Amino acid sequence: MWKISDGQKPRNPEADTLLRDILSLLHDCESGIQAIKHMDNDEDISAAEELKISFFNRAVCVCNSDGAISKEEAVLFCDVFATLMPQFNFRRDDLQRVCMLLRQKEPGSRKLFEMSRSGSSWNSLERADKLFGTSYTPRYCELLLRMANMFASAEGVRSQQKLVCVAEIERAISPLF
Repeated sequence: MWKISDGQKPRNPEADTLLRDILSLLHDCESGIQAIKHMDNDEDISAAEELKISFFNRAVCVCNSDGAISKEEAVLFCDVFATLMPQFNFRRDDLQRVCMLLRQKEPGSRKLFEMSRSGSSWNSLERADKLFGTSYTPRYCELLLRMANMFASAEGVRSQQKLVCVAEIERAISPLF
């Protein structure tokens, strides 16, 4: 179970490390993926924003997989996504609003997951790896699974529904991982 504390900074060392690793991936791959999106005339949204949305949608799916959002999941969501997606204004002092937002976002997140199981940036990540000799795709996969498992374990016990959701995410990326 995650320690709940005040403040904007993540108090859970795993959440802090995950956040740093995601930010590092976003920083490292932004220019390469953006160049690929430019070649494809697909610049509606930045590469970094697309990746953030991919992480966000999968986290929302895991949190909602058992039909309820716990206080621990809401705190973890704040710890990881307050920095990644500041437009949502995730705050630990308003966990009820965070839980409500996660419930509201679930249908859209689930639909996006079903439409693009490995993530909308997947093709760009793979192409960047091939063109530039990078390893963005395996880093993305590793971070996505770490994050999904972290959310599945937020309450201290992983429910069957959460395990099924994590397995869905893993299957979506495993042939490519």
